[in-house]
Amino acid sequence: MERHFNRPVCENAAILFNGSKPEKRDKVEAVAKGLQSYSWQVEIYPTLGPGHATELASNAVKDGKTVVFAAGGDGTLNETAMGLLDSDVALGLIPLGTVNILAGELGIKKNVRRTVDDAVNGKFRLMDVGVLNNRPFLTVSGIGYDGEVISKVQEPGKGKKAKGVAPYVLSAIRALPFYKGVAGELEVDGERIPLRFLQGWFQNTRRLAYFDGMRPSGQCDDGKIEATIFEGRNGGDLFQVLFALKNHGEKMMRFQATNYTLDLAKPLKGQIDGDPIQATDHVEVGNRCEALKILVPRREIAIFSRN
Repeated sequence: MERHFNRPVCENAAILFNGSKPEKRDKVEAVAKGLQSYSWQVEIYPTLGPGHATELASNAVKDGKTVVFAAGGDGTLNETAMGLLDSDVALGLIPLGTVNILAGELGIKKNVRRTVDDAVNGKFRLMDVGVLNNRPFLTVSGIGYDGEVISKVQEPGKGKKAKGVAPYVLSAIRALPFYKGVAGELEVDGERIPLRFLQGWFQNTRRLAYFDGMRPSGQCDDGKIEATIFEGRNGGDLFQVLFALKNHGEKMMRFQATNYTLDLAKPLKGQIDGDPIQATDHVEVGNRCEALKILVPRREIAIFSRN
């Protein structure tokens, strides 16, 4: 397939949203109504639990839908995208989550009219999809401190215990004084690097939650995954680097590569697109080039190499 497509006049679309959050339905219905005013066919499907969005998206491919919108945050996007990989059905975004990394990269706002306008006037693109231990990610996956923080707010496969940003901030503050680095070895496209590992982020896009500049040159269709690896003894070292209290070069390494392997002396928790995963002492990261068709606004978008 080509990297860039023109959009047909109208679409046969599905919108998936978290059925456990009925308060989101009004906005979902408003977007659906807006799309229908442009002669789009739209059906709304609530998800009933973990993994259901993937099932519904896969069914939408079989049913001949052309666009499947994920109404939610980056975790909902991830689940929906897993049902669309390597198909000709595009992923659409209706940002309703806490951070909405991918929507932020694409300039899609939490505004019904803007969301509708961006969709009906948009264009289709192909984007790469990262893979960590055989699990796809669209924006960022992490191993280490962020996995520890997120696991205190969410449980793998069970969803969030609380809403908003505040629980994550509180969890981060509580975890930092007790967090310790572990011995490990990182392999980057065949080169082995011994290290005292604190935290690793593997990114397919530029933003990293509230740290916007963590991947200043990355693009989601360049065939690469960028890694940001932090070394050190404990949470104090990590704090100094994250908030620029110390020279980044002493504690932080950056790579842009196609494959990574990380072996650790003990298992550490992790996250994929903001959802927690079980602790592991062996990490393999790769890239599936142009595996996802996505509907994006018709304007210049920095995370694509061609606009």
